[in-house]
Amino acid sequence: MTAKGDFEPADWTLVIEGPPLAAMHVLAAEPRDSERERVAIAKSYGEAREHLYYKESEAPQWSELLQEILAEPARVTMARVGTPEALSTPEVTGPQLERLRSAAAAVDAKATDEEGRQYRHLVLGMAQRVADSHRKGGFLGLGGKKVVTDRELKALDDVADALGIEAGDPGR
Repeated sequence: MTAKGDFEPADWTLVIEGPPLAAMHVLAAEPRDSERERVAIAKSYGEAREHLYYKESEAPQWSELLQEILAEPARVTMARVGTPEALSTPEVTGPQLERLRSAAAAVDAKATDEEGRQYRHLVLGMAQRVADSHRKGGFLGLGGKKVVTDRELKALDDVADALGIEAGDPGR
């Protein structure tokens, strides 16, 4: 099993920044209701932790590596990544995707194949949660139809590509 101590500090920083960086990449592609989308990121961490600690029988068992990633406070990790506005410029988009590639490579270099799959699932899942957070219609924020824009779909494809996941991958 792979753990935080198996990584160099710089690589660990890349690894823990991966989930919020991917989510913020999607958020920056089509910033609409940043607060709702940030809540979606926080909920993603919460749901992943819930499966980890409370519903292990219903969810895949997270590896020690994922447990340690999820133990990092999301607000601290998100503060390291930056704001959607700062991440939306073309000068930043390329390097942020490169950071995702580097994070995936760091996990691949140290972790098992299953841990790598879990990491990619977590990272892409957080990005997808942000894309799914916007709804149109409904009343007082309830109900409505999910709206994922073309820019968000492109951002999700960019994240999947950076993680080395095929666009048609069922794990996506």
